[in-house]
Amino acid sequence: MDWHSSSSVSGVAVQGGPYEFVIGSDVLFASMNVQPIVKAIIELLAPGGLAVVIDPGRLSGEGFDEAAREAGLEAEVYEASDVAMSDGSVMRKGVLFLLTSSSDKDTERTAALKRGLVGTWGWVAENRAGAEAAAEGEGGFGYAYTHEWAAKTAGGRDPDIPPRAVR
Repeated sequence: MDWHSSSSVSGVAVQGGPYEFVIGSDVLFASMNVQPIVKAIIELLAPGGLAVVIDPGRLSGEGFDEAAREAGLEAEVYEASDVAMSDGSVMRKGVLFLLTSSSDKDTERTAALKRGLVGTWGWVAENRAGAEAAAEGEGGFGYAYTHEWAAKTAGGRDPDIPPRAVR
């Protein structure tokens, strides 16, 4: 999708939108993308929906949350450092943006997804030792993460580790 083209965004919205969940990963690679992405989220997001944007902490993503708030969205921002990636590399900084309409109440599914994402992000932020082991090729990070976190969230219970919002 070309978020600089209103017809491209509108075309996606017409194809089945608005959407309960909108996901963007590594889309803030240029600061000129911030405003068009905020506008696209507003057009594509259903009432009570959730937009999730994950960024590797680039300078071009700075101010994304402020732009979203100025446009009428609620924005929660979470950061983690030294995040282990599935290929064994380490992302030095990761930023998770959770965006919702400030005029709508979260749906039950949206609220559950937010709890799960925030809990997972909190776990990642607190378990940097796993990232270091993964980066050194020890490979235990994915298994430990999956099973420890699944045990903590089984039965719909919230994770024990509280997340820390940064903005």
